[in-house]
Amino acid sequence: MRKPTLLATGALLLVSVYSVVAGQEPTPGAGRGGRGRGGDAMRAFLGLTYPKPNKDASDRGQVIYDARCASCHGPLARGTAYGPNLVRSELVVHDNGSGDQVGPLVRQGRISRNMPAFPELSAAEIADLTQFLQMQVELVANRGLYERTNATTGDVAAGKDFFFGKGKCSTCHSITGDLKGIGSRSTKTDELQGRFLFPTTTRPRQAKVTQRDDRVVSGTVKQLGEFDVTIVDAAGVAHTWPRDEVKVELGPDPLAGHQAALELYTDRDVHNVTAFLKTIQ
Repeated sequence: MRKPTLLATGALLLVSVYSVVAGQEPTPGAGRGGRGRGGDAMRAFLGLTYPKPNKDASDRGQVIYDARCASCHGPLARGTAYGPNLVRSELVVHDNGSGDQVGPLVRQGRISRNMPAFPELSAAEIADLTQFLQMQVELVANRGLYERTNATTGDVAAGKDFFFGKGKCSTCHSITGDLKGIGSRSTKTDELQGRFLFPTTTRPRQAKVTQRDDRVVSGTVKQLGEFDVTIVDAAGVAHTWPRDEVKVELGPDPLAGHQAALELYTDRDVHNVTAFLKTIQ
């Protein structure tokens, strides 16, 4: 995790479902715009199942992180040219909070990718480091603490501008197609906001994997991590490869646009988009 002498090559590939990076980040529990159930909804949206991190442990972990990791991964683990964004790391978000996923990598390193090993760290220090990393993920997830209410107070024109402009909502949705009548279908403001802030989908992600001998296997993604990928083909057979030995081409992520928009929204934008959607009959 110390800065290598040469620019790191073959940097870890990251899981797109964790690609939300907050532009404005509250402290955990503070929220933006008040209290509500949004934080839990956002954690579910991002697939966060670990216990919420402990602040004291996170503070201890930050001391460890600053000394060993920050030079490559940045002061808040958002990544630099020398190391990937750890907020998006599948190891971090799937760790149970004790370092069960993060620990082996930290102790063993990834020398082929210019990440040194830190075998001297104790189990308690690994756990604290993990708590710090998960706290950074939590700061992103807490954008979901935005309070959804049943009061419509937004500016319709500004919401329309966001929908067709910065938010890029119109690249996937049409006010005369899938959204036609949404204003009358979703009569409760909080439910309408929930539909575009925390959408869900049951559609599986598809992928095509090209092996070194040019053989191609296509199927449904079962697991996609920094180091391995597993897909299930049409016959139901699972195939697993190291990520650095194959080329992985992912099919469209149906939630990618919503995840990207979370980085852009201010509370005012949410109100404005809601007001605009209410006018679509």
